[in-house]
Amino acid sequence: VTYDTDRSKILFVGGYNYVSGMGNVYDGSVFEFDPVTAMYTKRDIPVGGDKPTARNNHAVSYDSGRRVVVLTAGYSQVTGGTTGPINDSWEWDSTAGKWSETTPTTVKPLPRYQHLQVFDSVRATTLIFGGTVSADSTYGPQEIWQYIASSAPRANGSGCSAATAASGDELV
Repeated sequence: VTYDTDRSKILFVGGYNYVSGMGNVYDGSVFEFDPVTAMYTKRDIPVGGDKPTARNNHAVSYDSGRRVVVLTAGYSQVTGGTTGPINDSWEWDSTAGKWSETTPTTVKPLPRYQHLQVFDSVRATTLIFGGTVSADSTYGPQEIWQYIASSAPRANGSGCSAATAASGDELV
């Protein structure tokens, strides 16, 4: 869940629900809630459009500088597809109603879920913290990663780097 400060909407992205006889059903839908009208709207992805794997225990935050929702990692369980912790990243453009994958091909956090994510409007960057990291239970839950958005077309995706505080700055 995140709040789009430019359009004054609350966005719900993905998750899962238990369905009797089927078990957990993972969903990759995007719903918007308008607090003024008290109405929910499901945002349909264009047919054939890219979209992230359905997941839960992921993180989303609104990047007010670029007006996109950033989605990272989570836990996926798709029959014949990705199962377990994942480490991809996506951006949702609410105006265009489409997803763009931004998973870096180089340095990126290990697969994780139940992590925290915030947009730092002062530094205009997204920070990712901790979570359940099966591949590294010692350092993974303590890591802070900085999501580096791509300002160019997303052919090469965005990047991530281990976040470091510059002299005099604090990560709070």
